[in-house]
Amino acid sequence: MNSFIEIGLWVAYILLFFTIASIIIIPLYFTIVNFKKAKQGLIGIAILAVVIIFAYLISPADQGLFYETAKIGPSGSKIIGGGLFTTYFAFIAIILVILYAEIGKLIK
Repeated sequence: MNSFIEIGLWVAYILLFFTIASIIIIPLYFTIVNFKKAKQGLIGIAILAVVIIFAYLISPADQGLFYETAKIGPSGSKIIGGGLFTTYFAFIAIILVILYAEIGKLIK
């Protein structure tokens, strides 16, 4: 009985490996083959990466009572602040895009 469970676990691990490999390899293949179609998506990913880096750079490494009780150091605080700033920037960008689209509809 124990060997059947072990065989099942190995099959599950092998299937998981192939699934993760296909999740990574197939999009890379189609990006390389259809680069002109993928260019806009890559530009969007690059803009998001720039926003994340910018948010991380402007976030402070604050230390307060909460951070001390949660045992969060200055680098962890900076990462948390960068994530919060990225969320704020994304929210503001979404609001601006919605307003732009609605005003564009009203003008037409």
